[in-house]
Amino acid sequence: MTVGNNKVIGITYQLHVGDPEDELVMVEKIEENEIFYFIYGNSGLPKGFETRLSELREGDAFKFSLTADEGFGRYDDAALIYVPKQSFEIDGKVEDKVLEKGNFIPMTDDRGYQVQGKVVEVELDKVLMDFNHPLVGMQLHFEGCIESTREATAQEIANGHVHGTQGNELND
Repeated sequence: MTVGNNKVIGITYQLHVGDPEDELVMVEKIEENEIFYFIYGNSGLPKGFETRLSELREGDAFKFSLTADEGFGRYDDAALIYVPKQSFEIDGKVEDKVLEKGNFIPMTDDRGYQVQGKVVEVELDKVLMDFNHPLVGMQLHFEGCIESTREATAQEIANGHVHGTQGNELND
């Protein structure tokens, strides 16, 4: 089956970042025991990534690079946001070491989507968070294999994520 819209794709891959003329740095490796599953066309992955996989079939290998613009874009100063310190409280208290500079904290945006924020600065009553993707501004170099393809179910498409044994095991 060919990779395409509304198909569940399972891949293994290695992701390196950097300029190919310099030394590349591996930032992620997904092997056969932890296949990454996503719904093509509804994944939230960079469009350039999905486009490079289009028309491949189960068992096909891939190797490609994405510029920063094709990947996670350029750094956006507007993604630096002050968040009230009380937003990090649980039962009226901020846990020790949570608000340390450089920590990534899972948060929810105003539309209910999960985002990762990086602590940039902690002030008395507010925290400067960076909501740029950690790989923003970087060249991305992927090498991997299409391990599986199947039609996504109507429920998966409606919920926007993979269910069952080839996904996150949620049956919502």
